[in-house]
Amino acid sequence: MEIAKEIRARDPYAVIVFVTTHSEFMPVTYRYQVSALDFIDKGLEDSDFQKAVSDVLVHAFENIDHTVAENSFVYKTETAHIQVPFSDILYFENHQRFIKSF
Repeated sequence: MEIAKEIRARDPYAVIVFVTTHSEFMPVTYRYQVSALDFIDKGLEDSDFQKAVSDVLVHAFENIDHTVAENSFVYKTETAHIQVPFSDILYFENHQRFIKSF
């Protein structure tokens, strides 16, 4: 739970999913206020487990563009979408076709 709290503190838009054998801890997450998308029990039948994981991945990918903060600069690399709060950017430097942020 502490790790989820740290993730939420660093990225308020992160998608958090708990995959665990301890589903009895699910109510505890409300006290930590981490807004987990789902709890997936490792004890599920294989087909149910795979469907649960697939469902949360589909949900996350479908909503990736909807989780951008209004006060953030977002850019795309070959492997990821990067989101940086405007308050963390000092300036941009443009050199030919390359842009650096500081």
